Amino acid sequence: MNVDEASAPTAVSGKRVLRMARLVSRAFSWCLHTCGGNCCRTWLLPGFLVAILWFAGIGMIWMENRRVGGQLQQAVQDMRMISQPRLLAMLYEPRRENEPGNVVTGAHVRTRSAAVVAFVQLSRPTISTRSDGAKRQAKLVNLQELELPGAQLTEADLKGVDFSSANLSSSDLRGADLVASNFSKANLEEVRFRGVQAGQVRMEQAKLRGADFQAADLQGAEFFQSMLSEATIKFGQCKDASFREAGLRGANLEEADFRGANLVAADLRDASFRYSKLAGANLSEADLRGAQFALADLTGAKLQGANLEGVDFRESAGLTLPQVRLAKNWRLALFRQPEWVSQEAP
Repeated sequence: MNVDEASAPTAVSGKRVLRMARLVSRAFSWCLHTCGGNCCRTWLLPGFLVAILWFAGIGMIWMENRRVGGQLQQAVQDMRMISQPRLLAMLYEPRRENEPGNVVTGAHVRTRSAAVVAFVQLSRPTISTRSDGAKRQAKLVNLQELELPGAQLTEADLKGVDFSSANLSSSDLRGADLVASNFSKANLEEVRFRGVQAGQVRMEQAKLRGADFQAADLQGAEFFQSMLSEATIKFGQCKDASFREAGLRGANLEEADFRGANLVAADLRDASFRYSKLAGANLSEADLRGAQFALADLTGAKLQGANLEGVDFRESAGLTLPQVRLAKNWRLALFRQPEWVSQEAP
């Protein structure tokens, strides 16, 4: 697995467990030299048991994810034996919930998820070359208006797929390849996009409330008028991405790379940009009320017409007085240089 919810915490927790093991060994040596080992029964052994349980929990998560991933890959191989028209019918056939046996189950969702991956693999066109040597642009694989909430598509190859107006809410797409795919007007609420490769992806006017894009590659992505309230893009690579007029209220945008990003007229109320890179970003006309920019780099960022009421810039870097004077309500913001607020306008 690349960067899914199991492997990333496993890597982090593994280092902590190693440090804990070293501390336990040192404490045990100290205990033997000082009290002959009598204190081990009071606090060292419980700590050792906690470490063992920690190891066991990480191992169980890793094995479960490997098992589920293996099942999906096997199901995809089986689905590849089915014709494309039959796969398409399986994905779009109406389900009548009032009939016996037609209740949507986890197994049914997994089967349809495998059908999605198999259909994409069988339908993906090869990029032909014209007589002048230039490559023709391949058409997107069409899965518009697909109804598949809760889909399990971890690490799936879905680049160049048209999911516009689809319903994939609460799905798991961790580690998937979504490069140049189209999710315009799709319902993607609470979807796990952690670690996806999604350069040049289109998500205009998509519903992305609570979506998790942690550590995702979103360079050059398009989020025009998308609703990303309470979403997470922590550690995201958003260089040159467009969030024009997007709703990012309360979003976690910490330690992300927004250099050159377009955030014009975006709703960024109460968003957190702690440690983020915003050099050259365009925040003109954005609503930044209550946003946090602690230790963020705002070198050359455009703030013309942005609402800075209650914004915390006290630990940010690269900000200049001429920048903030182009914004609205800038005197109501918090700066590292409090004298800025008291200065008269030129």
